[in-house]
Amino acid sequence: METKKSIKEMTVREVLMTGEYRDEVQRVMDGEVFRQDKAAAEARKQKARLNRTPLDSLLEKGAWEAEKMTDYYACILDKSLVGFGATERAYIEMVCFEAFRRVIQRYKEQEGIEDNATKR
Repeated sequence: METKKSIKEMTVREVLMTGEYRDEVQRVMDGEVFRQDKAAAEARKQKARLNRTPLDSLLEKGAWEAEKMTDYYACILDKSLVGFGATERAYIEMVCFEAFRRVIQRYKEQEGIEDNATKR
């Protein structure tokens, strides 16, 4: 039986492969869709047109799935992602880094590790 590693012992790749990370990516993605839907509703109210966003192009490409986003993020970290524009790559990185940050913070809280970066 394998024991769970401490967050200090885990590599970035190991964190990206956890179920907790993929679940968090999905939550961040759901939040982004909600935010965009809210902005679209507000634009319709004001009879304005909403500009295209990287989310729109990722949805069109079929890339807006937690598992795919995780794979793309790993490729971004390796500097090997091709077929995406700079804004799409930045958006993928923003979404996945936010999920990564949340998971690391949760692991640190579970292990009782004090995080000086978030103390203010």
